[in-house]
Amino acid sequence: MTQIQSGVYQSGWIPTGSSVELSVRDRHICSTDTTSLQHECVCITDIGDLDLTPIILCADGTARAQYDGSTGMKDGNDVVRYVLYDGQSNDPLNGTIIGFNDNGVFVFDGSKMQLGKTYYIAVFMGNVDPVTGNVNYGDRCIQNTPGVLSDVVCVSGSGDQRVKDIEL
Repeated sequence: MTQIQSGVYQSGWIPTGSSVELSVRDRHICSTDTTSLQHECVCITDIGDLDLTPIILCADGTARAQYDGSTGMKDGNDVVRYVLYDGQSNDPLNGTIIGFNDNGVFVFDGSKMQLGKTYYIAVFMGNVDPVTGNVNYGDRCIQNTPGVLSDVVCVSGSGDQRVKDIEL
């Protein structure tokens, strides 16, 4: 039992959509009033803007996603993660996730990537997955940008030789 101090009671975190039963009784324990509460919290998470200008580089280059989070809104427990993946630019969850981080900088990893293959970088915002450290893809308020094209099209020292045409 928690006593109310100065007429105010504040509970701990209650997951959105959960039912809570609140019982109140006077200090003489004469009677108890009980009420059930349920509240659905509104998602305020709003992803910012990712520059979708293609990033074309050689195997020794560095891809840097240009993300402006100031145009978005995080709720109290959101994190931002940059995700490098293959597949479709507008569908990062159905591609293969190559890696993720919190700074948007990626380098070619020959053990996971191939020259001439198209990869994308998307930005996700949502609750953190405590197991992986990435965004929890099951978060009901998760937001993500479409992916920016990041093509590794040449080997080190080969200059700007393009090995394929690229279209967005």
